[in-house]
Order: sequence, then structure tokens, then C-alpha cells
Amino acid sequence: MGAYGYIATTTAQPQYTFTDCAPFPPGSRDLPDCLPSITLSETGSALMYPMFQLWAQQFTDKYPNIQINTANTGSGQGQAFVAKGLVQIGGSAAYFTNQQIGQNPNLQNFLNIPLAVTDTLVEYDVPGIPQSMHLNFTATLLAEIYNTTIQYWNDKAIIALNPGAASILSAENPPVGIWPFYRSDAAADTWLFTQYLSTDSWWNWTIGYGLSVHWPTCYSTQDHQCLSNIPQSALGNPGIVIQAAPVKGSISYVSIEAFDRWVNRTDYPQGIGNLQNQAGKFIDPLSKDGVSSALDALSNQTPADERLSLVNAPGDKSYPIVGYGYAIVNKAQLNPDFATVLRAFLTYCALPNFGSTADNLASYRFTALPDSVLQLSLNQIAQIGP
Repeated sequence: MGAYGYIATTTAQPQYTFTDCAPFPPGSRDLPDCLPSITLSETGSALMYPMFQLWAQQFTDKYPNIQINTANTGSGQGQAFVAKGLVQIGGSAAYFTNQQIGQNPNLQNFLNIPLAVTDTLVEYDVPGIPQSMHLNFTATLLAEIYNTTIQYWNDKAIIALNPGAASILSAENPPVGIWPFYRSDAAADTWLFTQYLSTDSWWNWTIGYGLSVHWPTCYSTQDHQCLSNIPQSALGNPGIVIQAAPVKGSISYVSIEAFDRWVNRTDYPQGIGNLQNQAGKFIDPLSKDGVSSALDALSNQTPADERLSLVNAPGDKSYPIVGYGYAIVNKAQLNPDFATVLRAFLTYCALPNFGSTADNLASYRFTALPDSVLQLSLNQIAQIGP
């Protein structure tokens, strides 16, 4: 798929203008036979990048006169670039928040359009723990790991949640230290992961959540001596894999797609954590019901502007770190040609009979939008104009 920051470019061929093609009316689910010859650019979320790359290739196969550039630069860059008008699409699992809009009222002109659903998982390397044994984690336990209160894998708080692994966790002598890793770039996975950590009151008041946060630094006291294993940064999902995966005792967070594409195909035997949800149940991120249950619980609360967190959804089967994958676009495009092609491309991406087929989404472990949310996305796409 290319390295972090890689740009994929599709090739344009025949040339058409707006007047050469039949109109593509806003709200239509039927794509036109031809579109104006335009180059669109998307940049942003590492999490969304594989889907945008696939969609761009398929769309330009259908319309060879269109060129679409896609880039994996992180959600923060996606938001920043689209806000400055440097690209037409900012890929992100984070929408523009009320706080961002308050600081920059121009962001009210942007649409945050979900195209698919994804989730973020916790992965670790604990000697002796087989991949078939998924350790249990709560938000509070993860918060205490990332704030360095808990520094060893044989800590009683970890063993209390994982009695079946107690003999393995206690056997290492000396005990194995915990080495937390986080994304150094402004990242969608950080946005989702820190929202989950923010269900712990200490984390919520002290650190909070965002595309990037001020990660805790350990301070030695008489009762608490710091190791050198304060949270370590890594750039992008590939950076997490390269830096964290080989480290004995490491723990980190990645999108489920990145785990499948990178970690699960390396020689590093990374384990996957089961996370406690709002109902108190520990849920495997690979379970087929985890994301769908979260959507069942919250999708009907999605507002017209579709800015909604799906993290820590209610329900016994809901996986707690779930989010919409957004295309952020300016509703006022440069001219009718840009508006028409952008509407057509995003419509293609969203519809289950075009870009969001079961096979396309399964290729990168995404989940389709519920019908009600799909209609909201199409309503927003229809607002794009010159």
C-alpha cells in the first residue's frame, strides 16, 4: 500500500466538460454515463487510506478521464489540508468538533460525511501469552498503564482481570516491564483510543481526548519509581508496527485494518486485547457482532450533520472503540465541475452497489453504514455545490 505519506495517483484520459455530460442531480443514486474531466485530491487518515485508494482506482476505472490523488498523512493533516483548500477531501475518523468550529467559524461550511465504520484495537507482546488467549483490559487499566502507574505485566490489577493468565504473568523473573507506544502524528486511532480512555475519570480530567494529546510523563516518588518505559511515540501505523511490535512487553493501539495488514503478517506474535464495554462485558475486537452492536445502539442517534462518537456504546455485545470513517469536504466547491465530480465520487464510495460492496469493505475490515446513516450521508453529499 506504500509508506506513510505515499501518494497514489490514477491516470486521466479522455477530456469532457460540464456541458458534455448529462446532469448529475444532487441526491441521485444513479451515477451518470460521463463526468467532467477533473483531478480530485484526498489526504488524511491512515485508517481510511486503503479504502480511499481502492475507491479511487475503481472510480477512475469507470471514469478514465477523472484523476484522483490519495495520500496517507494522518487525520490531523487531512483536516488541516481540506480546511485550507489544499485538497477536496480530508480523510478522517474525527469530525470537526464544536470547539474547532468555535475557534474557526469557517469550518461551519464543511460537511463531515461518514462513508464506512471501523474500530481500533489494543495489541501487545507479552512473553508466554499465546495469541489464542486475549488479555482483558478496562479503560481504567489502560489509563494506568499509559500514565505509568502500572509498569509491569505481573501487576495485581492485570492479574485480577486475567486469572487464567496469572501463572504466566507471574512466572517471569524479573517481571516484564510494560512499554506503551502511541502515535506521534495527529491520528484517528488516537482520537478513538483516547475517547475510550476518557471513560476513566482521571484520564478525562487530566489528559482528555483528541487526534493528539499530551501523553503522561512519569515522576518518581518515594512510593513509585519510574522505569524508562514512559509512553514512546511512533509515526503512523507502520511506525507502531516497526517500533512497538518487536519490543518485549510492548502495548499499543492500531486500527483493525492495520493490524490485519501489518502486524498479523509479520513474524511478531502480537496479542489482541478484549476491551470492557459500557455493559461491563469484555469484547473481542474481531467478533462479528462487536461493531454491528455498537451501530445498533447508536446509529439512530446520528444527527443530520453526522457528527457523533460511537465510542463506548451501550449493549452487551458492543465493542467499545468504534467510529465512523469521514470524508470532510467544503460544501462550496470551486466550480460546477468540481462539485459534480466530488458528489459522484462520494456517492460511489458510500453506496453498497458501488464502492461499499461487502467484498470491498471486508478487504480492509470495514463495516457498512446502516441504511439510516447512509441516507444521512447522501443528504449531506447532495449539499455539495459550486
